Amino acid sequence: MAHTEAGTRFVHGGAATRADRISDQWRLTGRKTLVLHGDSADGFLVTAQSARAGGVPSRAIFHVNGDAAGLLRTPYTLLDGTRSADIILDGVDAQLVVKENAEEVLGLVACDGAGIAIADAVGSMQVLIDLTVDYLKTRRQFGRAIGSFQALQHRAVDMLVELEQARSMSMYATMAADAPLAERCRAISAAKIQICASSRFISQQAIQLHGGIGMTEEYQVGHFVRRLMVLESLFGDKNFHMKRLSATEGVFSTQP
Repeated sequence: MAHTEAGTRFVHGGAATRADRISDQWRLTGRKTLVLHGDSADGFLVTAQSARAGGVPSRAIFHVNGDAAGLLRTPYTLLDGTRSADIILDGVDAQLVVKENAEEVLGLVACDGAGIAIADAVGSMQVLIDLTVDYLKTRRQFGRAIGSFQALQHRAVDMLVELEQARSMSMYATMAADAPLAERCRAISAAKIQICASSRFISQQAIQLHGGIGMTEEYQVGHFVRRLMVLESLFGDKNFHMKRLSATEGVFSTQP
């Protein structure tokens, strides 16, 4: 999915890329950023502005082949090692996929993407807790396992509480997967807010309880912390979802 552009955030993208109808062919011109796995994709679903009857612009979704003439990729890796790319479209031939209900489709894609990121984050937090508890049981200081100290036990319990809150919200977002789009968006935003808070807390505690080893490249903790940092931002960070949720009537509102 090639959607985000420079100067835009999350779902509010695709405004500058232009789709021109030339004879019976569509051609796209513009730039897209943060295209996940864009360095190796065989094709792209690109959002662009097209003109409806009467010249009124609207967003539409187009398919572009990965080897199309005029398409240039600039690959790079994200903080957690995930491959990504920026792409330039210079008069690239494209096939129109979605036009009339493109906004609804983009909303559904954003919800699904955020839901996947939420579930991924829950799994990463679980691994961090498992690694931390195992370390507390095996690391010895003052002649005993450091996990026997009550203060560290309390911190481990706090991590578990945060995880269970995040897991519950992930389940809530999943149960709303078949709900109308407005309700799904509220559930996703509520879950992402909790995920961001829990992942930040668990990451910080995992590093502190491991000490210096938690920051090394050779140990798994640092890798999962970086993964959680990326997941916090994908498909909307905490501030984005708090703002979107605050503009509604609440998580449990029955109004559309």
